[in-house]
Amino acid sequence: MGLDLYFLHRDNPQVPAGELLEALEDEVRRGNLRYYGCSNWSLERLKEADRYAKEHGLRGFACNQMMFVLADVVPETLVKPQLTILDGEYYRYEKETQLSFMAYMCMAGGYFSKRMAGKPVSAQQKERYHGDANEAILRKLKLYVSEGYQVTDFLFRYVKMAGFPSIPIAGFGSEAQLRQGIDCIDREVPEEIMKDLISLKRTQSYQW
Repeated sequence: MGLDLYFLHRDNPQVPAGELLEALEDEVRRGNLRYYGCSNWSLERLKEADRYAKEHGLRGFACNQMMFVLADVVPETLVKPQLTILDGEYYRYEKETQLSFMAYMCMAGGYFSKRMAGKPVSAQQKERYHGDANEAILRKLKLYVSEGYQVTDFLFRYVKMAGFPSIPIAGFGSEAQLRQGIDCIDREVPEEIMKDLISLKRTQSYQW
């Protein structure tokens, strides 16, 4: 039985995108794969792959996967390992093409939840999420949580309200956290609250 969805989790820019797609299509024809996607590809390379697929009658990538998170991210911390974050230009392309999307690190490793609970965060989290923007977001989250929301409500909602099919990828450290996450999946958060939080980020993805 073949894999339902296979991801290329890193790109090799030295290899033409078309060559990679043809190799993946061979695996589809052999029954080893049903669909394939990309992860951490630059927008330029994704466009190259999309053009090739259209010109040669291939299905192309069925899903794109990269970092998409409410937390404000220090971009220099994404170099090693090479991670790609959904910025404004990439967001517009996703919205235009409606390519299915999976958001990893959408929980920011529990950064906000740990901060609110007075628990220590890792050295990597301190480096990746330090700054005035996240301090401002944290203050707002404390206010909204005091009104009955969960932090996960806002982190999931940030991904799900994108203008294209998008799925948050989240990991949990206990069954209690998992159950809380499941409860948050379909919980609605007013758009004005989300706009309030998003406005605090230094760089914007959403095009209101």
